[in-house]
Amino acid sequence: MTPFEMARDAQLAKVYWATRESKAFAVEVVARDVKKITYKRTIYVRASDEQRARDWVKANRSMFGLPRVFGSKARLAGPMELGAVPAPSEVSQ
Repeated sequence: MTPFEMARDAQLAKVYWATRESKAFAVEVVARDVKKITYKRTIYVRASDEQRARDWVKANRSMFGLPRVFGSKARLAGPMELGAVPAPSEVSQ
């Protein structure tokens, strides 16, 4: 995705998930050595807020084979990231 598409996807996610109690979060998991990233993965989680999504990943880290020590950052998952495609503007008959 281009930076423009990523920004648009984040904007759409914010609008879509604003009225829903249970949201889809993309949790970015990163483990690093002193100078370089040694592990990076995105895990998609349904939760009510960012902290609960991060806590779920931390509690279930063995399910994903995550390193013992890692950092995580949660954000709302956008429609393009979840696989949605724009509908055609005209319906052919």
